[in-house]
Amino acid sequence: MSDAPETVTTTVDRLRAEGFGRWYIERYLEGYFEGYVRGCVRGYFEWYAEALAEWLPIKFGMSSDEVFGIVWTADLEQLRVWCERVLLTATSLDEVFED
Repeated sequence: MSDAPETVTTTVDRLRAEGFGRWYIERYLEGYFEGYVRGCVRGYFEWYAEALAEWLPIKFGMSSDEVFGIVWTADLEQLRVWCERVLLTATSLDEVFED
């Protein structure tokens, strides 16, 4: 489990103690959470991309270069759908990448 809420509370208390006002603290927290969310999304993206880079060559014989050419142009939701198809339903590459 993440310690993010505890970290935020500690940081807000420290900023208040140092005399920073509400406006500054709100902007600080917006930046903190935006960075936190971006990091989470990037982590999911990398996990899905790496999973496809391993699974597609094993299941369908795709080369790593082919996989990376396709994977790095996709968005997060598309990667998630492709992973789901590779694991659960697809019996061919066409079924993995169909719209």
